[in-house]
Amino acid sequence: MIRQLLSLSVVVALSAATSASAQISQAPVFGPDAARKAVDICLKMSAEKGWQMAVVALDEGGHVLYAFRMEGANYARMDFATHKARTALLTRRPSGALLDRMQSGNENFLLSIPDYVGMRGGMPVVSAGRVIGAIGASGATAEQDEACVAAGIEALTGPKSAGKK
Repeated sequence: MIRQLLSLSVVVALSAATSASAQISQAPVFGPDAARKAVDICLKMSAEKGWQMAVVALDEGGHVLYAFRMEGANYARMDFATHKARTALLTRRPSGALLDRMQSGNENFLLSIPDYVGMRGGMPVVSAGRVIGAIGASGATAEQDEACVAAGIEALTGPKSAGKK
């Protein structure tokens, strides 16, 4: 009797473990290959338009996956691009949304948060409703920086999904 109960306990435990592992879904990942693809699309667009850009892709933890500064781009552009991407990642919306909030006049405290910038040109990379990374660009106008990033993200996720949750 004890042997049967022990065997039954092992079977129940194994099926519970199998059931639990079956419930874990593979989360989408923004890895180095996808980051490079998105950044390269942005750089190609920049070259075609004559913009001198720096572009940075971050993973969901805020770590640089891929970064590139075009020849002739100001050295500070890399920092701007990184901060734009980090702002988009941490706020889970385009970095320009922070600018909009600050321009409303009631949100100046946002200027004191480290690594946040109220500048357009950073967008989150969203997959299955989850922010899995971010891309930032700097070197042209705010609208051009944003268009460059949107083109890179759309190459990965499809049209009209750049910066959306």
